[in-house]
Amino acid sequence: MKIAVRMSPSLLNNISLSIYEECDYAIAKQALPGNLKILEGLLKSDPQNLDLLRLLSAGYCGYSLFFIEGVDDESASSLYLRAASYGFKTAGFTGIPDNLNREELLERFICLEDKVNIEGFMWATASWCLWINLNIHRPEAIAQLGNAQLCIDKLAEKYPDTFFALPCLLKALSNSVKPAMLGGDFETAKKYYDNALLSGKRMFFLSQYYYARYYCVGTQNKEMFISLLNEIISGKIAYPDDLCLINTVFREKAKILLNNIDEYFI
Repeated sequence: MKIAVRMSPSLLNNISLSIYEECDYAIAKQALPGNLKILEGLLKSDPQNLDLLRLLSAGYCGYSLFFIEGVDDESASSLYLRAASYGFKTAGFTGIPDNLNREELLERFICLEDKVNIEGFMWATASWCLWINLNIHRPEAIAQLGNAQLCIDKLAEKYPDTFFALPCLLKALSNSVKPAMLGGDFETAKKYYDNALLSGKRMFFLSQYYYARYYCVGTQNKEMFISLLNEIISGKIAYPDDLCLINTVFREKAKILLNNIDEYFI
C-alpha cells in the first residue's frame, strides 16, 4: 500500500482538486469529509507521506473555514488544530511549534526546501492563524501569537505569492484582527491586503472578504466595505477552476455580510 500511495501523487492531487473545482456548495459540503477520511486512511499506511500531510492540512483547513466556522466554532477550532498538526509535520515538526524559541523556529523554516514542504507549512500556518483568531480571547491563544506571527512574517517575506498570495493575506488578517496592544496595525494590514489583491489578480475572493470584514469594519470604512463585497457578489472576475468552491462559498458569505451592514458600522 505504501508503494502504491507514493507512486500516485497525481491521484492524490486529483482527489483534492475534484473538491475544490466543485461549484455546487451542497455537493462539496457532503463530499469533502469523506475524501478527507480516505486520505487519512491512506496516511495510516504511509505516515510520513508529505503529499498526504499537505493535502490533509489544506483539506481540513478549508472544510472548517467553508462550512464549520460561524456555525460551530468549537468544532472549527478542533479542525483547525488538526489541519495545523498535519501541515507542520511536512516541515519536520511533531505538531504545532508553540513551545519552540525564535531561533529554533527560524532554523526549521530555513530547512524548507521544496513546494510540498512550503505549501504544507503555509496551510499549517493558515490553520494556526485561524485558530488563534477564533480564540483570541483565551490566554493560550494569546501566548501563541509570537510564534504564529513569526511563521506568517517569514512566509510573507520569502513566499508571498504562494497560492494566490495567501501568505500576504495571512499577514494582513493578523494585523487587522489583533488589537494594537498585541501588535495589530491597520496601516500594515492595508499594505498586505493590497499586495494580496494585486498578486492574486483579485481572483481569490477570500482576500476581498477579509479586507471588508476586518480592515473596513475596524477602520469604519463603509464605502470600501460595500465596494469590496459587491466586487465578490457581481461575479465579473474570471478565476481558475480550483478556486470555484472557495469563491462560491465566499460569494454567499459576502451577501450575508452586506445584508448585515448595519451591525458593523456606527
